[in-house]
Amino acid sequence: MCKVKKLYHKKNMAILVAIFFLILDRFLKILFLNFFSENSIRIIGEFFQLRFVPNYYIAFSIPFSGIYLNILIFVLIIFILYQNIVLWRAQKNKEFFCFFLIFLGAISNFWDRLRFAYVVDYLDLKYFTVFNIADSLICLGAFGLIMLYWKRS
Repeated sequence: MCKVKKLYHKKNMAILVAIFFLILDRFLKILFLNFFSENSIRIIGEFFQLRFVPNYYIAFSIPFSGIYLNILIFVLIIFILYQNIVLWRAQKNKEFFCFFLIFLGAISNFWDRLRFAYVVDYLDLKYFTVFNIADSLICLGAFGLIMLYWKRS
């Protein structure tokens, strides 16, 4: 297989994997809202469990919520979408993928905010926080961008 085809295949596989995690996040949110809203599922004792927690605030429960938060998130999503289009056209695949992860996570959590007025969190680490897969996508994308830009400087 030629080099261009391999690169194209890797890019498509990465996009499909990211979309899989978005779908998994949406599925788990629906599952926890409908079936596990009262119960938790212990994975590693009390250290790690699956538990429904409505999050009305922004990341790490920083007390910022309401219409202003929704407007801010919407503007950020539009900016990230624009960045994705620019990076896609420029063939900057690593940067595109990082922004794509952030975009997918932001869309999933924004959908929750519009539909329920809170984000559905379900991964509970006892000494850290309660989060979801969309949060992880956002963090992975941001970490990837930091690493890419750090390597360049």
